[in-house]
Formats: sequence, C-alpha cells, structure tokens
Amino acid sequence: MRKPLRLWQLVLLMLAGCGLVLGVLYHRQSRSITNLGQLLARLPSDRAVVAALDVKSLRTAGVLDLIAGARSVEELDYQNFVRETGFDYREDLDYVAAAFDSEHKYFLLKGRFNWTQLNRYAKAKGGTCVNGFCSVRGSMPTKNISFFPASTDVLALAVGYAPRAAYTMMPSDRPENGIEIPSAPFWVTLPGPLLSANETLPDGVKAFASALAGAERVTVAVDAGATGFSANLRAECPGAKQAEEVRDRLRSLTEVLTKMIQRSGQKPNPEDLSGVLTSGQFEAQGAAVTGKWPIPRALLEAVSAGTL
Repeated sequence: MRKPLRLWQLVLLMLAGCGLVLGVLYHRQSRSITNLGQLLARLPSDRAVVAALDVKSLRTAGVLDLIAGARSVEELDYQNFVRETGFDYREDLDYVAAAFDSEHKYFLLKGRFNWTQLNRYAKAKGGTCVNGFCSVRGSMPTKNISFFPASTDVLALAVGYAPRAAYTMMPSDRPENGIEIPSAPFWVTLPGPLLSANETLPDGVKAFASALAGAERVTVAVDAGATGFSANLRAECPGAKQAEEVRDRLRSLTEVLTKMIQRSGQKPNPEDLSGVLTSGQFEAQGAAVTGKWPIPRALLEAVSAGTL
C-alpha cells in the first residue's frame, strides 16, 4: 500500500520540481507581509483551488510532529537540503498559502530563510536569477519553476508551463480576493463549479462533489478540538432552497455509505475513514450549508505511523 505523503514531503515538493530543489536571491529592499488577506491577494483565485496551512500554530500546539512523523524517517535528500540551505520547515516555516489551477501551482511560504545559502544552492542547481527573480527549467515542460522573495520573510514560487509564472504574484494594488479566511490551521476553498467539473477526482470524492452540485463556493477547514480534530464544511449557495437541497444530498450520501458498510458485515470504525465519513452532520442556514466530520487523534497517529 502506498504510504501517505508526509508534511515535510509536501513542503519539499513546493521547493522542488522532480528532484530539483530551488533557492532564491536575497532582496534587501523588500517589505514584510504581515496581513494574511494581503498575502492571499497575490494568489490567482478566480478559477483555482486555494489552500493554506498555519505551520506555526501546529508547531506551537505540539501537533506538527504528529502529522509530519519522526525526523528519523525523513529521506536523505531532504536531510541534505536542510544541511546545504539551512532551511528546515519544522523550525523555519510559519505559513503556507497556495493556489492550484489547470496549468500552474503557486506557493507563498512565510518563514525564516537564509537567503545567501538558498541563493548558492539555486545556482548550484543551474538556476538563473536576474534582479532577484529566478527561473529554472524543469525536468518536464509542465515543471518550469520561477520564484522570488515576495518580502523579507516570504518566498513566492510557481511551477508549471510558463517559465516565469511567479510574476503573477508580484506586488500590486490588487484588492483582497474576498475569500472568507477560516481561523483553522488548515483549510482549502474552491469555486463550486470547479469541483463539479473535475473528472480526475477519486470515485468516493466524486460522490461528495456531486452532492455539492449547485454550491457557488466550497470551503473545508480542519481544526483542533478537545478530543481530537474536525473537518468543517461551508458551502455557499445561490439561495436557501439550493442550500436545503445540498444539505439533503449530503445527508442521503452519508446514510448510503453507512448502509453499505453494514451490508458488508462491518461497522463504521471511529478510528479510520469509515467512521469519519459516516459521522458527518449537516445543516442549512440561509443560503449556506455547514457540515462537520470529527477526526479522532488515533486516526492521525495511524496516518503518521504509516499504518493506515
């Protein structure tokens, strides 16, 4: 069974393209970005999936190591990257904001960077930097990488067809994109039509996507509670009638899944995905649908240990 991707691997993928880890030039006159809305305004969001991860909060709460796993399991490539660049996401990364569309992936990484070491590492990997903007040819036409220091503590990175796609995240007077930012340490949001039109989703996810048909925007946030974690859904609909229809479809799907498990002679297990998916609760409030799936700590521990 394929092992789940660990958090350090996700971060490394943000800084790498098929094994090519990138760096960035130091920008002495850049400003620090402190407002989250200002940070997210740089991401293209109209037809993209937007996600964010508050690494600092997870680290402070003592949850980061649980999700990431033990240092001893980190691959040699990442250990070498830490040694040569001085960047270790467990200690130096505070926040990740990202946007994904059909052709490009955009990342804004907020934290503490040793720009001199990162610059040296980028040049060693064949990168070209001009006035602080760097680009590296990827191993495939779809893996071209560009990046620059968006501020003294934010690295902007893009991966995709366009050799200089990161220019999209250059400073501008663009207003904030209007996305309602959840207070949870991890969240993902996307336009509803984009979810319904995605044919590459796994079958199980397609069922939930179909249930959310008609929603204008769908947001899922994962937050910590007293006994574990929870995934919280918010689906914004054109009106109250559409919201009630979405709620009913989600409830019906949950009931069908529960009956399928019972027919197989089993019961939903609260410590695996069957228990999570069958425990969903949904309500319609005006033009919005809210939902909640509890995620027990034992499930995260199993994922971290690679036993699930």
